[in-house]
Amino acid sequence: MKHLTICCSFLRRGGLLAGLILALSLPCAGQGYEARFGEALESQDVARQRAILAEWEKAVPGDVELYIARYNYYFHLDDPQYDSALACLDDAIALYPTRLDLRFGKAFLLRTIERWDDFVDVIVSTLDHSEAIGHRWQFPNYDGEAIVTEGVQDYMVLLFSQIDDPSHMTAADSAMTLRLRRVAKRTAQVFPSDVQALNFLHISYTLFGEYDKALRYLKRAEAIDPTDPVIRQNLNDLRERVGE
Repeated sequence: MKHLTICCSFLRRGGLLAGLILALSLPCAGQGYEARFGEALESQDVARQRAILAEWEKAVPGDVELYIARYNYYFHLDDPQYDSALACLDDAIALYPTRLDLRFGKAFLLRTIERWDDFVDVIVSTLDHSEAIGHRWQFPNYDGEAIVTEGVQDYMVLLFSQIDDPSHMTAADSAMTLRLRRVAKRTAQVFPSDVQALNFLHISYTLFGEYDKALRYLKRAEAIDPTDPVIRQNLNDLRERVGE
């Protein structure tokens, strides 16, 4: 099987995903509880972290940053309590449904513990909610719609990277490909002009030998951006494969 090309600009190790991870794993420096907890987290002073969280809870029980701090407390223990960390994020999302960083933080945690189906569920539910609210997310210093598409593109790259050998698909590879397809399909529904999602849909069908469906998605991508070199390369390769 020929190499399947994805846009090089997606491969931002240390880029968007790293920034989201840092946003949740080390609270921003500032005044008050956040700064104090950040210092205790950095110094790995667990007893001080617990004391600050208790004080914070009494003073500002509904503070979104308190939920993030609790998440960090459980996540960074020597024996991490991932279920408790997830519960903190779920509680925060219920109270602050338009805080996109909470949802992406949950996706990061699920990816860390390799709960891939739950990881995909979070991405798809985020796309569903994004569509429902007109992409009006709360996310400091970012445009709502752009941060969603960039984040989901990175997640699609991540899923694709988990496919061990596209030329010799195992059962695990097939399962990961179907996860990738689910994310790409929902992305293309919510953002119909997203060329990258269409390319990943093409990849997901090509890996199963469903070339007619793969070609259909590439042609849609070409109609949106006929100058995209990745789409053109993949389209030429696929046309050669099917004899078109």
